[in-house]
Amino acid sequence: MSKSYRDNFKGTAWYYARYRQAYPEPFFLHITERFHLDETGRLLDLGCGTGQSAIPLAERFEQAIGMDPEPEMLAEAKVQARKAGVTTITWIEGGSADLEDMKAQIGIFKLVTMGSHSIGWIETPSSRLSPK
Repeated sequence: MSKSYRDNFKGTAWYYARYRQAYPEPFFLHITERFHLDETGRLLDLGCGTGQSAIPLAERFEQAIGMDPEPEMLAEAKVQARKAGVTTITWIEGGSADLEDMKAQIGIFKLVTMGSHSIGWIETPSSRLSPK
């Protein structure tokens, strides 16, 4: 279990995949141009949820990793990737609080993304400090 897992989104993955507004294709084209994506390197989509960023971006990389602390989100992301015919994504349970411990497992990336829906849930070392 992820250090950052708190059951916040349990039971919501099916709804996220079907009703959360998708990112528009021009967004992915901008990222492709801005970061010179050429189907090489690796992507980490941190807080990937149901794969709304990871799945469309995966074709622009050799390999992609979608990482989320909610197991149900990852299960739904796998379903959505299968539907899209995307097979180059590895799905890992974990969140920002787990990155340090998982460095050796996840490796180096050409690009790390965090969707606008996940950014508010990212834990930093300062957010884990206890008040005195």
